[in-house]
Formats: sequence, C-alpha cells, structure tokens
Amino acid sequence: MDKVTQFLSAVKPYRDGDFVDRLNSFYTVITLVACTLIVSGWSFVGSPIQCWFPAYFKGWWIQYSLDYCYVQNTYFLPFYNKTLIKNYWDLISSPIDIPMQTEERDARLIGYYQWVPFILALVAICFFIPTAIWRALNKHSGISVKTICDMTSIVHHVEPTSRKKNVDKMVRLLDHSVVLSENLYGNIFMTGHYISGLYLITKGLFLINAVIQFLLLQVFLGAKDNMWGLRVTQSLLEGSQWEETGHFPRVTVCDFEVRELGNLHRHSVQCVLMINMFNEKIFLFLWWWFLILIIVNALSLLSWFIVLMVDVYNVRLIRDYLNTLDYPALKRKEFESNLKNFMKKCLRADGVFLLRLISCNSGDAVSREMVDCMWRRYQARYLKKSQEDDQNSLSPGSPYDTTDGDSTFPIEPSLTQQRNDQNPTTGSKENPKESTF
Repeated sequence: MDKVTQFLSAVKPYRDGDFVDRLNSFYTVITLVACTLIVSGWSFVGSPIQCWFPAYFKGWWIQYSLDYCYVQNTYFLPFYNKTLIKNYWDLISSPIDIPMQTEERDARLIGYYQWVPFILALVAICFFIPTAIWRALNKHSGISVKTICDMTSIVHHVEPTSRKKNVDKMVRLLDHSVVLSENLYGNIFMTGHYISGLYLITKGLFLINAVIQFLLLQVFLGAKDNMWGLRVTQSLLEGSQWEETGHFPRVTVCDFEVRELGNLHRHSVQCVLMINMFNEKIFLFLWWWFLILIIVNALSLLSWFIVLMVDVYNVRLIRDYLNTLDYPALKRKEFESNLKNFMKKCLRADGVFLLRLISCNSGDAVSREMVDCMWRRYQARYLKKSQEDDQNSLSPGSPYDTTDGDSTFPIEPSLTQQRNDQNPTTGSKENPKESTF
C-alpha cells in the first residue's frame, strides 16, 4: 500500500511539460487508476461471477465451482440462432446446444475478465514511464526544468513590484545552470541541445507507448481487427445487445470436472459475469481514448520537432519577443547580427525550448520578460567584451588601423605606406610610428 501511495504522490501535474504531456502522464494515469480501483473492488470484494448449479451442489461444492470457473475462464454460447428466428415460437425450435468438441469450446473462451485489474494497473505504469525518464535524465544537463517552470508559475501571479526581481533570479539560475552544464559535462551530453533532444525523445516515447497500448488492448480482448472499438460502438448505436454480438457477454458457460470415488464427472453450468458490465464501458472508453492520444501525440511530436529543429522558427520567436520591447538605439542590421550571436552564445536550443515551455505553462508575458533580462545581460557581457577586443585590435600601429580617414574597412600596410609617401606631412602627424616601416 505504501508503494501505491508513493506512486500516486509522484503522479502530479508538474509544469515540466506541455498539456499533451500531462494528458499522458497525469490525466490518463489517474483515469486508469480509478478504473483499476472500481474493477478491483468488484472483483475481490463483491461477487464477480455467479453460476447456476444443480440442486445436489452444497456448501463447499458451490464455492469450489465458483472459484474454478472464475480462474479457469468461461466461454460464450448464444441461447438461440438468431438467423433462424422469425417469430416468438421459433425460439423453441432453434436452441444452440453445447459443443461436444473441446476445440470448439476453447475457441469461444473468455479469458480476460480476471486479469483486468492487473492489466489496467500495468498500463497506468507504462503511461508514467516516459515522464519518469524525462525527469530523471534532464537533471544531467545541469538545468532544473521543474524548478524553473515552478518559479515562472509563481512569478505569473506576483505583484509587478517584485516581479522583476523574481525574473532576474530565474535568469541568473538559468545562466548558472548553463555554465555548470558546460563545466561539468562539456560535449558529453550535447551541451545546448541535450534538454531539447531529450524532450523530443520523450514525446516519441509517449507516441510509441500509446500505439503499443492501443494494439495490446485489442489483443487482450481477442479482437480480430484494429477496428474493434468502432464495431462495438456501432453495435451499441444500432441497438444490438451482447447476446447477438458476443462483446462482453454477461451470461457464459463453464465446464469443470469433479472426481468422485475414482470416477470423473464432467459438469457444464451457466454463469453470470456481472463484472463485464463495467469492463464493456471501461475498455470501449479506453479504445477511443488511446486512439485520441495517438493522434494528439503525433501532432505534438511533429510540432515540437519543427519548432526546435528549424532555426527559422527559433529566430522568429526571439525576434518577436524583442520587437515588442523598446530598443531604439539598435539598427536593423546590427540587431540581426547581435540576435544570432545572442541565440548562439546565450540561449542555444535548450534556452529557446525552455522559453517555449515557460510560455506554454505561464504565458508569453513571463517569457518576454525573461528574454528582455537575458538580452540586457548579453549586451553587458558579450558586446562589451567584443568592443574591448576591437579596441585592442585597432590600436595605433596595428596593420588594421582605421584611425585615418572615414573608412570602416581594414587598411593593408602597403596602402598605408603608399599614402604616407604621397603626403608625408599628414602621415607623420597622423601616425608618427609609420616612419619606421
């Protein structure tokens, strides 16, 4: 019971994914656990099966027969051949006898009802496994996705006065995590692409799991094709009952042997599977639910793959965020150049992914404020360093000295010497050291 409690406590709608992730790892798991509890309560506390026994069956004979029929399966056999019935009186002349051949009985076996609680619990665990893998492995990047997403959800509801301080804290945390990731892991975990790549793998696991569960569900129920749920739904809408279709039959037949005084007596009794009333609704719902999950997961994986792998969408996202801010001093060409360097040196693929994830959970306002703060930090750090490097490279006497004239291109030494020869007075004033060449 403690392990069940621990599992349920771990299944929470954390903000380390989008709504489709929570649809798989939280809402589906909770639904499956609820179905498991319903079926388990009816199976182990109530009476999942009841049978019609001969009058001479007493006491322990009845209990033994019930346990045997529940454990060893029953088979469905219609009372009448519906194709031969034209009026009420034909019911008397068209009953279906119990097959004499064992192979024919085995072909009609219903062997799923006693395993339903265990199967549902196992499916619930399978839907949580991709999220468990995602949460366990994203820690290796040095970036706590859950912590950052939780902080952004808090910032979304705080007052504007303390909002900026919290945004600065998140940006510093993200910046510290990136530096820590580079120092600890280097290129081992694809620095800058590890989290986004891992997230795409997790999306793929969600899709693969949904497809596998969809197919195994039909195998478990003994369906003959992949359109089992559609056929059952159509039968219900047309008014066909289980007596005609055989889907989740309530009345079945059980065969068992009893050894008495060296003789083997074979009995065939009619049983009622009341648990199939719940199984029909549960599995029909799960069939459609898994089909919807397959479609949703496929679309989600495709959309995330496009926006993360195609740089055009990443640049467009950051440009749209920065265009809403007031930066009048930046020229367009200079802005585009700085934007590419900003995404390459500061954000990278993982940073853009986190911004998209924050936008999915807390809105664009928080993401825009984080981009603003990161952009200012980038300007203070990288642009200042770049200016210092440019000043050092353009010091007097350098072959790339641009102090003479208005040219913004590097001047070759031969051209500088030729200009000084033509105008020695100007050349000596502008750069006295040129005379040493």
